[in-house]
Amino acid sequence: PLPAVRATLAERDADRLAHAITALPAADTATARAAFTSYGSCSVLEPLEDLAALGLLDATP
Repeated sequence: PLPAVRATLAERDADRLAHAITALPAADTATARAAFTSYGSCSVLEPLEDLAALGLLDATP
């Protein structure tokens, strides 16, 4: 699956990535989340706002 991984990492269209993520089965998303144990960003709110804008995160508290 290395070519598929390369293609996914090269993708820069946020809407395409969001669609691909929401199309994954629950077991696959759980596996992916387990692999990503940290994320670096200079902003605390920007990544959350971006995820909410893409429909990947519920924006309500």
